[in-house]
Amino acid sequence: MNIYAGSMCQSCGRTARDSDKKPYHKCHKCGSRLKPNFGKGDVEKEEISDADRYKNFWRRCLAFIVDSILIAAAAFSLQYLSGIIWPSLTWLLVMLSVAIGPTYFVFCHFKYGQTIGKWIARIKVVDLSETRLLSLSQSLIRSIAPVVVSSFYCFIQLLISAQFWLNFSLDLQLQVKIMMMLIAAYIVVLAVEMAWVLLGVSTMFFNPKRRAVHDFLASSVVVKCEAACTNPISQTC
Repeated sequence: MNIYAGSMCQSCGRTARDSDKKPYHKCHKCGSRLKPNFGKGDVEKEEISDADRYKNFWRRCLAFIVDSILIAAAAFSLQYLSGIIWPSLTWLLVMLSVAIGPTYFVFCHFKYGQTIGKWIARIKVVDLSETRLLSLSQSLIRSIAPVVVSSFYCFIQLLISAQFWLNFSLDLQLQVKIMMMLIAAYIVVLAVEMAWVLLGVSTMFFNPKRRAVHDFLASSVVVKCEAACTNPISQTC
């Protein structure tokens, strides 16, 4: 399929035809580079080898670092401001800050195919067919681990805050026992979360499309964006 068919050359005004021969991305009259002619919701495909198209490990690392910084900054700001502006609702705002990460990933992957970090790294999450973006259910399944972990942390926050909004207090010995149980639970969840990350990274090196575990679960794949990205919230790069 010639994705440049119908594109008008910005230099000479010639419109590319579906019958044009390769190279498709160059105007057959003046040689200028053409812009792909994508339909709404279509996913960009350039003429590159599959091996190069899916080699994006370091780009994904960069995207993860950028997104982690943004999420941490947003969560910290919300927790900090909650204690100043709405002290009585601190527990609720802390829970919301915990949910920022999963909500961010699910929404961005469903709506745009990429987070801000992935936009900067010029990669995109698409359906395995590489003809469309993820559905909402696919995006949710792909982020199932962060969603579960976030739900657990929210539950823990409710337990910690219960003695305040239910207006009762516990004796010191029982408080210590509960705190030790919560610490143990946090350690277990962190261990499971790290194991999930390591499993995802390891599986990327044993399949040609570099798909992690969550990609297999959601029938998704991460591909490079070859064209210049000008808008982080556009349907295509």
